[in-house]
This record gives sequence, C-alpha cells and structure tokens, in this order.
Amino acid sequence: MATAKRNQRRPPWVKPFLAAFRDTGIVRAACQAADINRQNVYKYRDRHPEFAEQWAQADADAADALEAVALQRARKSKMDGGSDALLIFLLKARRPEKFRENINVKAQVEVEVSYSDLAREAEAYLQGTDDAKSAAGAALNGSGNGRAG
Repeated sequence: MATAKRNQRRPPWVKPFLAAFRDTGIVRAACQAADINRQNVYKYRDRHPEFAEQWAQADADAADALEAVALQRARKSKMDGGSDALLIFLLKARRPEKFRENINVKAQVEVEVSYSDLAREAEAYLQGTDDAKSAAGAALNGSGNGRAG
C-alpha cells in the first residue's frame, strides 16, 4: 500500500525516463523520451533519494549492456568492422574502475637537511643584533645572501 501511494506521487515522466535511460545510458535521450526538461530531472534526483537509487541502477544496467556489446565485438574478427576504439572510450567512461589505465609510480627520494647554518643564524637573531636579524631573515626566506627578503 505504501508503495502504491509512493508511485502515485511520482511524476508521470519518471517511469519512461528510467526506461529510456536504462536503454541508452544517455540523460538527454532519456529526457527527450520522457518529455521532461533535463534540469528538472537533475533537481528531482537531488531531492529524491529513491529516484537517485533507481537512476544509479539504470545507469549500471546501461553500462552492463555496453560491456556486453564490447565483449561480443571482442570475440568477433576485426574483419567484421565496428569501432573498437569507440567502445574502449565508452567503457573507460562508464566503468573507469575496471577499464581505465592504471599507472603506479614508486619513487624513493633522499633529502639531506643541514640545520647548522640555520641554527647559528637563529642564535644570532635571538641575541638581537640587526645584522644577525637580517641574516636570519635571509636564511629563513631561502635567499642565503645575508639580506632580508
């Protein structure tokens, strides 16, 4: 009974939108099929979690269909034609976790830091001479020329 009431309150475009989106995986095409403005669909999705879940499921179904076509074409010979490159791009966009390029970079970096010069400059700064303050400021700013700035 609660489901019947919930379905009665849903806008009439929801069912045709989801069906078209499941078939095409394209929001614009689904909006046209359901005769609804694209912005309104996104607003409705943002405000209705149940619809957002149905949207995600329809999107996953469309990706499954696309993957099935890709597998079917992969099994056929290249002589049969078809755009394998297009399928690759579509699969990368729809299922990046499965089809994107993964690049692992490992780096080892050695850093040697000498604090002796900085410590001397800081000690002189704390003793309060103007020349020492200028030199310490230069050291802290990385200029190393004994002038602040």
